[in-house]
Amino acid sequence: IGRVVHIQGTLYVGSESSPSGQLRVSLPIAPAALTGGIDEQRLPFTIYNHGDGGLERTLIFITSGVAYAALENIVDTGATEVIDESRVDTNFGLTLNFSYIA
Repeated sequence: IGRVVHIQGTLYVGSESSPSGQLRVSLPIAPAALTGGIDEQRLPFTIYNHGDGGLERTLIFITSGVAYAALENIVDTGATEVIDESRVDTNFGLTLNFSYIA
């Protein structure tokens, strides 16, 4: 609708083959550079079948001008960590539902 991009869906990993690095979700259009310090967003998403009790608060990180969203976790101490290949295993899945301005 205009410049608003809506992302909704579920991703499954049925098998893995030596993944590496931070998990990212490609975006169809890069987010716009906005004023007032809102050119970065951290939005919640659901992750399941990861077999890792260390995922406390999962967030998808959107940055203006970047055509992907990075997956992050906020740990109990409040520190941010990337969600990387070590968290992926067979049957790993995530559900996304968010919007941003392009």
